[in-house]
Amino acid sequence: MFKVGDRVWVISEKRYGIVSDIEDTPQGLFIHIDNRHSYVPHLIHQTAQTMFEELGYSKSPNSNELYIVVMDYVEFDLETKTYLTSIENITPQLHQAIHQKLIELGWL
Repeated sequence: MFKVGDRVWVISEKRYGIVSDIEDTPQGLFIHIDNRHSYVPHLIHQTAQTMFEELGYSKSPNSNELYIVVMDYVEFDLETKTYLTSIENITPQLHQAIHQKLIELGWL
């Protein structure tokens, strides 16, 4: 789940935010974003970067849109709005990270 300081994607607003507080109330769990708004957990999502990092990928120091793990990579081309990967067998978790990145880039 989320923790204070996590960078998240606010689904309904199509924007990034930072978890500033988590409140467990009798009405349910509320996650406060940017010290302003609160959301129920299903309205926010991990960012693509967080999802890639959990799978062992890291951002290339030479590119904001290239994620690398060992010899595998996923690269997003901002000009052509396409992505390229060296991976033959994409897991459901990696597919979700790629899909989330496409949403964050506004391609979907």
